[in-house]
Amino acid sequence: MIVVMIGILVSVVRTSLYIAKTRDTDGAIIFKLGKVQSAALLYYQTNGNYGGGHSVCTEGMFKDSVSGMAAYTDGANYPNGLLCNSTNLGYAVEALLTEPGQYWCVDSAGKSIKKTEPISGPTCL
Repeated sequence: MIVVMIGILVSVVRTSLYIAKTRDTDGAIIFKLGKVQSAALLYYQTNGNYGGGHSVCTEGMFKDSVSGMAAYTDGANYPNGLLCNSTNLGYAVEALLTEPGQYWCVDSAGKSIKKTEPISGPTCL
């Protein structure tokens, strides 16, 4: 009986730790994507655009170190993946969260939202 109770307790603790880790990981992703918005604003104020048509996180505006964008779009900071898209008039950056099929997206319109579809252009639509 005691062995069964200990087994149940271990299971509950393990589940709680997994949930806490997931929240921490997703929280860090959302925080970093908030920094992307700040860096993009600085980039836009300096250059007057969002760096042209790019869909790779290592090109155009996304590789700019002066604004800090390169640090915030470094794929190593996003363990599940990162998607970037920009035109001269807008951008969107989206990271996969820990739950499969869930993304967090920020864009030039000021959106910061959870989604279930990957971006296909410079907005979080």
